[in-house]
Amino acid sequence: MSLEIRASSGGGVAQLKAVVEPGTRRILWQGCQNLQEPVWKDLALHTTAGTVDTFEVPIGSEARFFRVRLETEELADPPELRSIDGLLDITLEAHPSSQVIELANPVSPLAPGIPTLVDGFYTYAWTLHTGTSSTGAVSGDGAVGPTLAIQPGDRLRIRLKNSLPDEPTNLHTHGLVISPSGNADNVLISIPPGMSNLHEYEVPADAENGISWYHPHRHGYTAEQVYRGLAGFLIVGDRTGDIDQLASVPTRLMMVQSQSVRPDPKTGRPTLVPLEGSGANSSSSRSTAGTCPTSG
Repeated sequence: MSLEIRASSGGGVAQLKAVVEPGTRRILWQGCQNLQEPVWKDLALHTTAGTVDTFEVPIGSEARFFRVRLETEELADPPELRSIDGLLDITLEAHPSSQVIELANPVSPLAPGIPTLVDGFYTYAWTLHTGTSSTGAVSGDGAVGPTLAIQPGDRLRIRLKNSLPDEPTNLHTHGLVISPSGNADNVLISIPPGMSNLHEYEVPADAENGISWYHPHRHGYTAEQVYRGLAGFLIVGDRTGDIDQLASVPTRLMMVQSQSVRPDPKTGRPTLVPLEGSGANSSSSRSTAGTCPTSG
């Protein structure tokens, strides 16, 4: 989940602009002279995901500081982009980014993780052209790529733009039985930095239902690019795979990645360790891919 907070104050009023993404439950505000005031005031209990909300909060003429705290869901599904009338048409832009992830508490490793802004990610900024979105948004970005939900017999159209600084990339659907030639699921395609390619996937009418995933498959770069975040779920038809026993069981999607983090020697900011250099003297954020049945 990502969330942008812009704040300014003047005349005893704090103006907060929040771009709210999926997973946000509440935005809480606190303003006082010395930040010792223990009471957090509720700004938005039911803020709509994907919207931009501006709040004006009276903080008093004597207030010197104010701050914002977010309460988020413990587990939020990635945004889901669904086909409509047999077509899902999107743009994915592979680019460097910084993401908030939870790092282990160095004092108490078994305690809840510490949300930390970490550099070094590669993520998919997405734009929806034809289809619907679970959040109502038509664009977004995040540590996990958007979930693409299509039906057997659909067409999946993806414009892949490469905004990585000095690496070629491409796109592979992991699990579909489709053409590996031309601009379909062709892992031999190589998209240089600054270039783009239009991928068209014709999904067979008898495609197996269930959860697959998509990721780059450019030889020599695959592991590093997936490690840095270029991956997302691909659902065909019924996500339970037509398993009768799971038909009535609510499910959650969880993408799990194993990443190592350490301070950047130049900036001092937390950053992902290159895959070939991960190991000692680093903090870890771990995760795996799959569907997680829930009972309520």
